[in-house]
Amino acid sequence: MTATTTIEHTVRIDAAPATVYELWTTDEGLCAWWGVSASIDPRPGGAIRVDIDGEHIMVGEVTSVDPPRRLRFTFGWEGGDPAPGSTEVDVVIDDVDTGCRLTLRHHGLPIELIESHARGWTHFVGGRLVEATG
Repeated sequence: MTATTTIEHTVRIDAAPATVYELWTTDEGLCAWWGVSASIDPRPGGAIRVDIDGEHIMVGEVTSVDPPRRLRFTFGWEGGDPAPGSTEVDVVIDDVDTGCRLTLRHHGLPIELIESHARGWTHFVGGRLVEATG
């Protein structure tokens, strides 16, 4: 059995929770910060697919929604590691002052994938998502 862990990334965003939630739950929103193409059916059991760069494709299934506060979905790489359905991402958006605080927890990551996925979430959530709200 492979040891797994959770990584967490928190970022303050100067935008309303509904604006940030839309960037996670619409095809256009996901393309604005995460991939070159994307599709999401933002309801439990709905599919999510994000083509990051024409080579790396994230696929998953939405497991829970609570607009505009929370989105959970399984996460995996098409043809890669972690395998589709083997990990889960939990996105929580809290109202703070004039914006929001987004906390992302990626559960079930094999230890050997922690560093690369932590870098990826920092780049995409801490950089590109924040920029897409500005």
